[in-house]
Amino acid sequence: MRHSTLLCLILLCVSGALHGCASATAGAPAELSLEVLKNLAYTGISDDGSPMQLRAGHWNGEPPEPGSASIPTLDLSGDLVARGDLDGDGLAEAVVVLANWTGGSGVFSWIAVVSGSTGKALNVATQLLGDRVQVRDVHVEDGRIVVDLRGAGPDDPSCCPSMNIRQVWQLAGATLQERATERKAVRVTVNELEGSHWELARWSAEEPAVPTPIVGLSYAEGRFSGNAGCNRYSAAVRDADAAGSLVVSPGMATRMACEEPRMSTENRFLRILPDVQSFRFAPGMLMLAYRREDGSGAELWFRSAAAP
Repeated sequence: MRHSTLLCLILLCVSGALHGCASATAGAPAELSLEVLKNLAYTGISDDGSPMQLRAGHWNGEPPEPGSASIPTLDLSGDLVARGDLDGDGLAEAVVVLANWTGGSGVFSWIAVVSGSTGKALNVATQLLGDRVQVRDVHVEDGRIVVDLRGAGPDDPSCCPSMNIRQVWQLAGATLQERATERKAVRVTVNELEGSHWELARWSAEEPAVPTPIVGLSYAEGRFSGNAGCNRYSAAVRDADAAGSLVVSPGMATRMACEEPRMSTENRFLRILPDVQSFRFAPGMLMLAYRREDGSGAELWFRSAAAP
C-alpha cells in the first residue's frame, strides 16, 4: 500500500512538471530581436489607422494622387532599441524610433512599443514625438521611456530646432502618456558633447567609412580629439551664433608616419575637420555637417563608442 501511494505521488509530480513545461513552452514570449522589429507591422501612425508593414526596416505607401511622385514612407531609425519592463509583467518590451515622411517638408518621429508577452511580437502603443525633431537617445528607466531629442523652442521655425528636450513616457494600456512634470528643455550647445566618444561610420550619406583604420572623435573642455587614423589630433571647437552651429579650428596632430590607407584616411579627415559647420543627432549617431570642396554639403556620421 505504501509503495502504491508513493508511486502515485511520483506520477502526479512528473505529470505536473510535464504539464508545467508544456504550459511554459506554449506561453513563451516572442523574440524581439532587431530583425523581428525591422519586419513588423506598426499601427497608430496612418490617418486611416491601417497598419504599416515594414520589410527590412522600410515601408512604402501609395501616392496621395495617381501619378504623384510623393510616396509616403516609414523607416525604422537606425539600430537603436530600448528594452525594459513597461507594464510590470516581468517581461521586457522593446521601444523603437520610427521616421514617417508623408510627402511634404516634414518628417515625423514616433516611438513604438513592441510586446512579445502573447508569444507573438505585437506593436501595442505608438506615440508621436514631433516634426523634424532629432532623437538622440531612448532608454527605459524605472519602467518608463526616457527620450532625449532636439526640438523646436517657442520661437524656432520647424526647420531649425534649438532646444535639447527630455520627455518621459509611461505605458498605460494601449497608450503612452507623457509625465509633463518631468519634461526638461535647455538650449543646444557643444558642451552637451562633454565626455562623449564616437567612431567615424560614414564620410557622407553615400559613402561608408572603411572598417580600418578607425577614426575616433571625443569632446572635452572645448576640444575635439582622438585618433585620426594614424596620429593623435586635437582641435579647438566653440559654438557659433545659431544653435548647433560650430566653429572648428584646424587640428594639430602628432607626426608619426604610417602605411596606407591610414595616412590618406587621416589626411582626408583632418582636411574636413575645420570645414565642419554644425552638429546634430540621429538615433545612436552624431552628425557633423561640412562643405565639400565643390561647395556641396555633406555630413560625417559617427557611431557612439566606448572611451578610448
